[in-house]
Amino acid sequence: MLKISNLSFSYTEQTLLDHVNLTLSGRQIVAIIGDNGSGKTTLLDLIAGELAPDDGAIIADGRIGYLHQTNDNLINKSGGERTQICLRCALNKHPDILLLDEPTNNLDSKAKQWLVNELMMFNGLVLMASHDRSFIDQVANKLIEIHDGRANIYNGNYSDYLHSQRLINDEKWLAYNNALTERRRLTKRVNQLRSETRSVSHRHYDKHRDEDRMAWQSKRGHVQAATGRAIKSIGARLRRLDNIEKPHERKQYVAHVTATFLRNRRLVQVVDLSMSYGDKVFFNNITFDIWTGQRWRIAGGNGSGKSTLCRIILDEIKATQGIVKVSPNVQIGYISQDQPNLDMSRCFLEQIGVCDLAEVYKAASTMDFSPSDMRRPVGQLSRGQITKLAILKIILCPSDLLILDEITNHLDIRAQENIENALSKYPGAILLVTHNERFAESLGCGDMAITL
Repeated sequence: MLKISNLSFSYTEQTLLDHVNLTLSGRQIVAIIGDNGSGKTTLLDLIAGELAPDDGAIIADGRIGYLHQTNDNLINKSGGERTQICLRCALNKHPDILLLDEPTNNLDSKAKQWLVNELMMFNGLVLMASHDRSFIDQVANKLIEIHDGRANIYNGNYSDYLHSQRLINDEKWLAYNNALTERRRLTKRVNQLRSETRSVSHRHYDKHRDEDRMAWQSKRGHVQAATGRAIKSIGARLRRLDNIEKPHERKQYVAHVTATFLRNRRLVQVVDLSMSYGDKVFFNNITFDIWTGQRWRIAGGNGSGKSTLCRIILDEIKATQGIVKVSPNVQIGYISQDQPNLDMSRCFLEQIGVCDLAEVYKAASTMDFSPSDMRRPVGQLSRGQITKLAILKIILCPSDLLILDEITNHLDIRAQENIENALSKYPGAILLVTHNERFAESLGCGDMAITL
């Protein structure tokens, strides 16, 4: 059993968890979702005893096993191989409560199915912070959404949660639109009443037209009082309508591209490329071309050399044999699964060549960053936020070819959906490494694949 009472935790000036209360028991698989930086990893660290809360208490009955989000101690293994080794170690300790932070990061389809099978047989409580929508649908029977310091719990998997949120959102929009209609009607009625009041107030007594003066004055006073009460009543109703807020409209990311190679042109040529390390052969005699607007996906199991191929194209490492030609002046944007190409000790503003701060802040706001976030050392942000900064850097420095190596690993679900929307409209070329099938399909990478 896990009982969390009045749990609060703040980091610098940000409150991540604000008097959170949760009780979980029995054999359950609970997915923790929320935007990057909302406190998902922090909650797991608190449960594991790796952080001390500002307030509140955590009671965990039984042994705790914990798979952290980053596993950098196995430097000779691929990202997926590192994740799988650490998962096996965590499971072999036979914990009663299993904490998993992004357990599907870098896992190929075979390894992911192995994890699904292990979790379905696990006889205890599983809490997993995950942005993998398909994986959550396969295994979770409860969701905890962390938002604005609160933890809200829902029954079912991610699709169930999404359905309920759509219904809630539809109800909010219906209430909001009804409130607008009612506001217009009440405002029109108030204006009519005020016009009637002014008409009565400015009307003078006429002894030939009106009754005796006292009766006329009494009638005028009655009309003025009645309209005054009506206006006051409508004013109260209008104030109640002020409490119905417009539903939050999710921001969309916007990707731009330079116009230099928008005409159909070959950007990269790869001929008979082979790569091996010692006795291990990654791939042999690979040949392909990347043209403007094309979407290529590098597919293969963990450790097959997908990231290695990206680094060869970028001229970071040399192939065993073969030719790679990148056309002159091609601007390449690259995001690695492990290295975001950002200095963790410096703020983002110091690492980009854009002089127009207004442009930076506008683009950053669409990715849920505040101006103060732009001035914080990058290392103080969550892994997902750091990935979003790497994407922001590409948006601010347009590219003709994007090489994206497992960029959805640390992105929250909302960010994934927005990035999918932006990149689906991106007119440049994309070379994608991903085990996220939904992401690959949304970018149109189904027809052109390099299988290692």
